Amino acid sequence: MALDTTAMHLGKQQLRASFASPAVYLPLALELLRNGTVPGRELISHRFPLSRLQDALNLLRTDRETTRKVIVIPDARFVK
Repeated sequence: MALDTTAMHLGKQQLRASFASPAVYLPLALELLRNGTVPGRELISHRFPLSRLQDALNLLRTDRETTRKVIVIPDARFVK
């Protein structure tokens, strides 16, 4: 992959690498949710059916004050 580093420098752009290893922490995260150490239900502020994905994304963009975690659920499984 070729990068124009001059353009990146002049444009004040950055290239950052990331490495995610969610599988390492998943068992601990699930245990913390199961035993109530982390109040999972309190983290979810909104639920949307998949057919309203655009509404969910708009909410994330516009309401940072009260929006914590938005869950998008397949329409067939969505219950109000």
